[in-house]
Amino acid sequence: MEQQIVKPLSTRSEVICLAMMVVVVVMISGGVIAGRIRPNDEKVLKPHQLSAFRDLNSLEQGTFNDLYAAAMEINELHGTGDEEWPSLATLEDECMPPFVKDRVWKKRGRLAWEHRVPWSGTRHVALYLGVPRDAGSFGCFFLVMIHDHAGKRPGTETVEHPPCEIWHHDDVNVAFPEIVTDEALMVKGWKEVVAYKGEEEVQRLKGDGRS
Repeated sequence: MEQQIVKPLSTRSEVICLAMMVVVVVMISGGVIAGRIRPNDEKVLKPHQLSAFRDLNSLEQGTFNDLYAAAMEINELHGTGDEEWPSLATLEDECMPPFVKDRVWKKRGRLAWEHRVPWSGTRHVALYLGVPRDAGSFGCFFLVMIHDHAGKRPGTETVEHPPCEIWHHDDVNVAFPEIVTDEALMVKGWKEVVAYKGEEEVQRLKGDGRS
């Protein structure tokens, strides 16, 4: 029987082969990870906008979140029945934050709310201004509800836009806005609050995947 002796590779050769294998594995893993990374959809804020995630303090963030959720409820209430906007008394009776006067309301500055319903052609607007009664790091919140009645009459078209806008002002002595346009609010020092802080928040605000 013939015997053949196979000499093992040198230690140096084995180290080189192992290093090459590690490099190949790292390169393949890096390529796979890069291919799976999804682009960041964080919204670039305009000069008249604030980020609810970065620019509001924690208590104001809570007020903003409650106000945004309430805006969706207000929009639903307006879309049913006689299309009247709910009053402050109705919102408080429904125990709807941030209008209900509970412990959280007291903790967040005890906002005093004022409600107005101007009418402008085919656009039905409801305004809710909340001014903190307690001194401290609390600003004013201004909820603008917008509902277009265009399309109900011949020759009119439906204009699509977000059902609500939420604005913030640092001055607790600010007056109730008489003219409600972006330009007029900006002149008075109001800042529109947006919740964009990444892809999931963008999808939430757009309604994607909403149950």
